[in-house]
Amino acid sequence: MLAPRGSPSRIIGLIAAVAALSNFLEGYSSSYPNTAEFINNSYIARGSVLTVWEFTWYWSLLLNIWFIGYLFGTILTPLFTERYGRKNSLCLANCISLLGTLITIAAIFLEIPELLIFGRIFAAVGSGLSFGSLILFIQETTPTQLRGTCSFLSEVSYIAVSVIGMGMGMDLMLGRNLLALVGFGAIPGILSIFIVLPLRESPKFLLLNRNDRKAAIKSLEFYQGKQPDNHQMAINEILKESDTCGHKRKEGGGQHNLSLIKALIQILKQPHLRKAFIIGTLSLQIIGEL
Repeated sequence: MLAPRGSPSRIIGLIAAVAALSNFLEGYSSSYPNTAEFINNSYIARGSVLTVWEFTWYWSLLLNIWFIGYLFGTILTPLFTERYGRKNSLCLANCISLLGTLITIAAIFLEIPELLIFGRIFAAVGSGLSFGSLILFIQETTPTQLRGTCSFLSEVSYIAVSVIGMGMGMDLMLGRNLLALVGFGAIPGILSIFIVLPLRESPKFLLLNRNDRKAAIKSLEFYQGKQPDNHQMAINEILKESDTCGHKRKEGGGQHNLSLIKALIQILKQPHLRKAFIIGTLSLQIIGEL
C-alpha cells in the first residue's frame, strides 16, 4: 500500500511522511516551554524545596544531558546501520524515541522529576540514531533525480515540526497543560513506527551487506517501480562503487570493513580527508549556532 513504485509524487509524499514523523520528537521537544515550574512544584509537594544552587545544577543537567545522549546515538549509528540495516535502525530509533516520550509522560503524571532525565536520555539517543539512519535510508531508496529533493525534506520537516512545537506550547493551545503537551508527541511517535515497518530495506544494504541481489531488485521495484534495465544499471553502479572503495582501501593498506575508530584514524591521517572533516565539523557548528 505504501510502495511508491516509481511515482515521483508518491515517493516525495512517503519520504516527507517518514522524515516528519521520525524527526518529530527532536523538533517538537526542542520547542517545549521549560519544565522548571513542574520541577519546583514537584519538590515543594514532597516537602523538600530545592535551593537555588541545587535547582541550577538540576536544570543544567536536564538540559545538557540531551547532547550526551545524542552523541551516543550518533556513535551507534554506523554500527546499527551496517549490521541491522537502514530501515531496521530507523525503526529501532523511533522505538527508543517513543520510549523516551513515554518515560517523560510517566514522570509528569507521577510527579517524579528525576524520571525526566531518563526520558530525555532515551529520547536523545533515539534522535541521534534516527538522524543518521534517516539520511542513509533516503539516499539509498530514492531515485537519483529525486534524491536531492527528498534529502531536503528531512531538514524542512524538522523546521516544520519545530514550528508546530512552538504553536502547541502557547497558552492558547497546550502550554498550560504540560502532560497533554508532552503526550501529544507520543502520537507521531507511534505513527513513525507503523509507517516504517512495512517498508523494504534499502537496495544498497541488501546487495552489499546481505549479498542478496534478488531482494535488492525487489526493493528497487518497491521504491522505483519495475524498470529492469534501470535496476540492472543501479545494481552495477552499487557494485562498481563497492569495488572501487575496496580497491582504494587495499591500496592504502586498509581493510574492507573498518571500525568507526579505525576509519576516524584513517581520516585524520590523510590531509585531504582531514581538511574535509574539519570543514564539515565547523560548518555544522555554525549551522547549529544559527
